[in-house]
Amino acid sequence: MPNDMSHPPRRPRPPVEHLAARATRYCARADALAREPELTVADAATALRHLAGLQADLARERLTQGRAAQAALARAERLFAPHEAALTQARATLSEALLHARPDQDTRFGRIPHGAPQDGARARTGAKGDPAAQAISACRALLDLEALRPFLSEDALRHAIAQHARATGRHDLQGVAYAALPEGAHLPCAIA
Repeated sequence: MPNDMSHPPRRPRPPVEHLAARATRYCARADALAREPELTVADAATALRHLAGLQADLARERLTQGRAAQAALARAERLFAPHEAALTQARATLSEALLHARPDQDTRFGRIPHGAPQDGARARTGAKGDPAAQAISACRALLDLEALRPFLSEDALRHAIAQHARATGRHDLQGVAYAALPEGAHLPCAIA
């Protein structure tokens, strides 16, 4: 099996096919290394460093090839973004005005009193034009995070855990296991 743990000789940008073949070989080699009973921490750290280099090479090539598409996208953004932003602002302004408008008998739109039971139409999104309950503001200090726990995605939890570590510099959040890993390592946080 080829050993793609070392960097290839420096040369002008390798073709995409070469990078793809290198990535395929590396993944097979990394799987074999992960199962190796004699694998040392130093060997794993070295392999991770090389993996980071390969990922950087692939990212660099992707960005190089994507520049033309990015330029076209930027032109489209410049053309449409101001109009979309203006429409978004107008929509928000009218939505806010709706909350303060004089109520009438024919519609069921408007603020819902806090804690009031919602009828079926207000609690869910129904047919087009039916009112749907939406959160319009939240107080972080009063927010019942326990009630939200089942609805937080794994990515949201990972992000919050990472933000906590960055903001506090501590790695002692209850319910989280930590490990010191080399810079090239990437171990997704498993959420149980």
